Amino acid sequence: MAWHVCRIWRVARASVYRQRRGPVGPLSDPVLSTEVRTVPAASPFHGEGYRKVCARRLRLKGRRTLLCRVLRLMREHDLLAPSRTGRRTVHAT
Repeated sequence: MAWHVCRIWRVARASVYRQRRGPVGPLSDPVLSTEVRTVPAASPFHGEGYRKVCARRLRLKGRRTLLCRVLRLMREHDLLAPSRTGRRTVHAT
């Protein structure tokens, strides 16, 4: 059925399927980013991961959103918890 629409509009099917569908959510990105910023600031720990922010902190406040959206906002605003880099080496004895 989509190919009928693409033929009438004279556009490629790939460009139609590439568009994002559905609502963004109940909160816009600027509002949700301020909510996400308050969570690590109020935490007694050094850093909070995006899973904990989304699952525990935001949902307890009644803010439901997708995990990937929280990850994207925390990455954009440099709010992710510090992680280990590199590999651990095992010394032979």
